[in-house]
Amino acid sequence: MNKFSEDRQVQPVKFHGYGDSFSTGTAVVVSFDKNARVRRAVRYALILWAIALGGAFIPVAHFLIVPVFGIAGFVILFRTLKTNRTIKAIRGTCPDCGKVQAFEHLGDSEIPREISCAGCMRTLSVREM
Repeated sequence: MNKFSEDRQVQPVKFHGYGDSFSTGTAVVVSFDKNARVRRAVRYALILWAIALGGAFIPVAHFLIVPVFGIAGFVILFRTLKTNRTIKAIRGTCPDCGKVQAFEHLGDSEIPREISCAGCMRTLSVREM
């Protein structure tokens, strides 16, 4: 692993639907070491603080933009520092309607989590196997 490593793994998951029905799928999980977490957190915070700084030059709106993005920078900094792993994608079949689906760009989320089926609009619970 290099200095700022991100470890991508594909792991099996279960989709639990209505009642006792379930099906299997896969999740792409990215794990971060301490240096990668710090790098991500500082990058996100700097973006928000740059927006706050740029908002200081907008008349009247700066009363809202500067404090909101300034505080958001600190919130995102500390939340991102605590994030050890994230889900990049989940793929699988809905146990209720049988539709094969792929969920991308899930943000900093963890398993277990709930997603909605695009076919039958039911809530599916995604859990580790």
